[in-house]
Amino acid sequence: MGSEDKIPEGQHLTNSARDEQCFVIELFLTPSEKMNFSEWVEVVSDKSVTNRLIDPLFKKLCVFVPERIAPNALTLTGILAVVQAWYFCVSYIEFAPRFCAGATILGVMVYWTMHGLDSKHAKRIMNDTPIGELFKYVCDAIAMVFLSSAV
Repeated sequence: MGSEDKIPEGQHLTNSARDEQCFVIELFLTPSEKMNFSEWVEVVSDKSVTNRLIDPLFKKLCVFVPERIAPNALTLTGILAVVQAWYFCVSYIEFAPRFCAGATILGVMVYWTMHGLDSKHAKRIMNDTPIGELFKYVCDAIAMVFLSSAV
């Protein structure tokens, strides 16, 4: 439905308009695919030394994140830090290489911290959903493009 098809206040969608909206939504996933996706659970078994050392830190830091902040906002903050570091590197590498190196280090640290906090925060506020995990993976993929370009 376009902006010219807005429904006046107090009126409801007709069946054909509702069917048209459902068809647009159904272009990407069938109902059975949506059901499978909604039941998906990620099972992570990270037994690395780094995870054993850093995981307690993330658990302690997670308590300081307010509950009203969405986990996806943390993910987005991390990717924006990497994109900002990339921008600094592209724009100022010739004039201030040390600044660019510092900005990249800071951007990577913010990204890494937000990446570690978002899942723990989502579980803490019971907002751990498959769509949130998908958002996190997409942001990770985008961040890696900018991160590899900045470094």
